[in-house]
Amino acid sequence: MKLALLQNASGAYVPLLRATFDHHRRYCERHNILYLPTFGRVRERDPKWDRFPLLGQLCEESAVVWLDADCVIVGDADLREMFNGVSHIGMAKYTDIGWKDWGFHWNSGVMAVRDTFTAWQFIQRVWAIGQLENAHGWVNQPAIQQAAEETGVDEISIRWNCPTWLHCDKPVVKSFHSHRGAALPFLENELAMYGI
Repeated sequence: MKLALLQNASGAYVPLLRATFDHHRRYCERHNILYLPTFGRVRERDPKWDRFPLLGQLCEESAVVWLDADCVIVGDADLREMFNGVSHIGMAKYTDIGWKDWGFHWNSGVMAVRDTFTAWQFIQRVWAIGQLENAHGWVNQPAIQQAAEETGVDEISIRWNCPTWLHCDKPVVKSFHSHRGAALPFLENELAMYGI
């Protein structure tokens, strides 16, 4: 499968992407994955939205893994394994942090996106819904939840998006979402701990 790893960072997230850049580049070289790190704002909305226009452009060409800048790959499993059971969009389902009436949320910090029309529809739908009034600090989460209800989302194992507050068996990607732009010491610690 032709695969790209896409990341974007602006503002306080730039040092996070810079910290993992060489490690992720080497990982991608080992696994024959095209690494596409981007820096800077993409659109006028909050930077949390930038992943959607970028993914919309790429998902027509290749399968794509989106990785937030506050994530680091700590295992050597091939990211292609994440796509097992994913028909168009795959995300980890966090049941410990619910969202409004759903009681869970689809975490978009790591996404497996197949090059399908349904994936493209999901991305376009999230963008079209936009930020709803009285949205949580995760400004795009209500749109993600709503689009997921409409198009469906496949659940990927938490080991592909393992947050600091959960124990994950054999994590491949560790995420520091709750730390936001202050995640740099945590990322550096992970890199050092794994000898990266």
